Amino acid sequence: MKRAAGWIFFLGCFFLIQNIQAQVYQYVIDTILFSGNQKTKPVAMYWEMDIKPGDSIPADELSEKIEQNRRNLYNTKLFNDVQILRQIEENRVTLHIMVKERWYIYPDPYFNLEERTWKEFLRKPSLYRTTWGLGAKWLNVSGRNEKIFVNFVRGYLNQYSFYFRRPYLIPKLKLDFHTSIDYIENREIAYGTSEGKLLRERQNESPIQKSLECSL
Repeated sequence: MKRAAGWIFFLGCFFLIQNIQAQVYQYVIDTILFSGNQKTKPVAMYWEMDIKPGDSIPADELSEKIEQNRRNLYNTKLFNDVQILRQIEENRVTLHIMVKERWYIYPDPYFNLEERTWKEFLRKPSLYRTTWGLGAKWLNVSGRNEKIFVNFVRGYLNQYSFYFRRPYLIPKLKLDFHTSIDYIENREIAYGTSEGKLLRERQNESPIQKSLECSL
């Protein structure tokens, strides 16, 4: 009985020590500092992270957790580089998140051949059914990872388009908002086929078909 009681006492002490060690080696995120984000707001970066000040993280999970959050920030495509340094004092951790922002406004030239197949084009090569234009992409508009795309296309058809996206409009629900508008003018439409060729009707003076599409 004495030997059994001794083993019980030993095992009890062992598990108690293990429990105490597990509690001691819980790191607490004390502070998160951001640098290099001249345009991007910290709130937009927090949306992509699952680490917040006050969080407790087991010691053996800290490195993996930091690396996962680094990848989350990099995958937003807002930054060319993301580095996270840690500073540990006892069980308190300060994270320094350093980013290099990318260009957020750039042109988007457009050129397209409006043929069904290359075979049709090669049968009678012509630039008659080409469209060309210029658009622009504006990313991270107000520092919250918004996107604005605009396109102005002329030629075989005229097209004017606008697209806007705002992520995390309601952060708690992870609800995004996006809207788009597309206006297209066609001076030629297809109405049938004959001997494998597409039959088209064309109107030069004014568009034969107009369409406006809006979405939310």
